[in-house]
Amino acid sequence: KTQATVSELMSSIRNIEDEIARQRYTYNNIAQQLNTMTETIPSNIVASLIHMKKLEYLEFEEEIEKAPKIEF
Repeated sequence: KTQATVSELMSSIRNIEDEIARQRYTYNNIAQQLNTMTETIPSNIVASLIHMKKLEYLEFEEEIEKAPKIEF
């Protein structure tokens, strides 16, 4: 039973990590589109009028290197 619980926990963690990766990919694509629009005519004129700034990409370089701490 313990092995099944650990396997289920590992599967859940993997699914969460995959979902985070998908959401980060989606956000970065949207940020790229917005940043491109703020640099091209005519949308850059509108962006400057409403003081729209470029979005930063989501990066987790340091966090990826660290293993998560899981306590029972």
